[in-house]
Amino acid sequence: MLLKNFYLYKIILDDGTVIHESGPDEPAAFRFEGRNPNFSKIREFRLIPKDEEHKPIQITIPENGRLIYFRRTVANTAGEFPKFNIYLLGVQRTNKGRNEKEVIFIFPDGTTEMCFGDEPAYQKIFIQKLKNSL
Repeated sequence: MLLKNFYLYKIILDDGTVIHESGPDEPAAFRFEGRNPNFSKIREFRLIPKDEEHKPIQITIPENGRLIYFRRTVANTAGEFPKFNIYLLGVQRTNKGRNEKEVIFIFPDGTTEMCFGDEPAYQKIFIQKLKNSL
């Protein structure tokens, strides 16, 4: 199923504290929002694959950076292809008054694409592969 969560996460805060994602039947261990006092303290973020088909992914957050992490569901379009999740992982920072983002898009087949504010080119390719496999 393409809505499967392929990764667990590991967070390392600036004081060395390690936070792991909880299991599927437990409450979330970490809230990814600005109201969480530890959110601005994240210095390293790792996605750890649940299976051998995917590779681990790790980023370091610079002092002036903020973590970007979420899953995006690409919805079904009139039954043309099934829904699927894309993980987005990256850093956002303000440089000379400009908001800059560097984001890695991680697809269900393990393909990754680095984007700097644009949509990933591989998304169209992945959707076409889905259509061809139906």
